[in-house]
Amino acid sequence: MLRLRKVQHLRRCIWTALNQADDTLCLHQLQPTAAVAGIPREPARCFIEQHEPFEREWYAGSAGYLSTRQSEFCVTLRSAKVTANVVRLYAGAGIVRGSDPEQEWQEIDNKAAGLRTLLQMDA
Repeated sequence: MLRLRKVQHLRRCIWTALNQADDTLCLHQLQPTAAVAGIPREPARCFIEQHEPFEREWYAGSAGYLSTRQSEFCVTLRSAKVTANVVRLYAGAGIVRGSDPEQEWQEIDNKAAGLRTLLQMDA
């Protein structure tokens, strides 16, 4: 369990040795994660593309680094994009059967609160 000031997450680190080192293939197999796209992956992605009324842009993308010795990537669940004098925050919640919409909006607000505080933005 990863406990942050406003939210907490179940977290699992996964380590493996690849038979053939291929960072692109590895990222392609892992992204998008089931937590942000759903499963089965392709039908879930099609549903999102058809029904979400906005572009996810940076939300749930990959951020990381490559080197000759190792690579490390994470999912950009909470991030910010700055363009000129506009800051766009990205956060989300997993909607499943039985989700309470009000609680999900509160979860998104809680997740974005850390970024807002860091950037000294009003809610």
